[in-house]
Amino acid sequence: MEQKNPKVQEKQSLVTRRCIKLIMMITNIGIALIVIGLGIYKYAVGNIETFSQAFVPFYLILFGTILICAELEWLFMVKYFKFLDNYFGRGLYNFFLATMVINSISETFSKTQDENTFYILIIILSSILASVGFFEIILYFLDCGGKSKKYEEHDKELQQNLIIKQNSTPQTPEIPPTVVVKNDNLVNINKMQTQDPQAYILWLQAQLATMKQKNPQMS
Repeated sequence: MEQKNPKVQEKQSLVTRRCIKLIMMITNIGIALIVIGLGIYKYAVGNIETFSQAFVPFYLILFGTILICAELEWLFMVKYFKFLDNYFGRGLYNFFLATMVINSISETFSKTQDENTFYILIIILSSILASVGFFEIILYFLDCGGKSKKYEEHDKELQQNLIIKQNSTPQTPEIPPTVVVKNDNLVNINKMQTQDPQAYILWLQAQLATMKQKNPQMS
């Protein structure tokens, strides 16, 4: 049997991941639009009598919009909703949306729910959300990608900036235990360490140089 070229296999795997990611993006955006439409419908119908009836539609619109923004890879999502940058986070989020949609049933329909067509449609929508969420979690554990290059590049940039910031921060060395400081100079040295770190470093280097001259074995 012929063995496939590793580069060819890698390319095929990359194409497969991109296709899966595109399909999941279209699916999530479509579901999110339906969820937003459900929230708008609840406001349009009116009949808002309780606290939950006023806020459940708002949350449906808000959470549906957040899912769309995550799929469109808006960078502010990384800062405030970082868990949505991978399949696992979006899978759990879809489970959460499914519970929100189910919760809207009792707030939307009359007592004759079994005769209402929208009751069945909402059950279907909730089931689709849960199924998509379960499938995304499986994709996460199968290592099928899901995290965009834009998010990865943003994370790398943040890490690089953090490293640069840490390296640029001057670290004031502590006084070695072998350096003897007289009591009358201790207050001035502590003040120098806090108010003028650069002068303190120069003083410490001079002290170490003097000690090396007196004791060559320290070199």
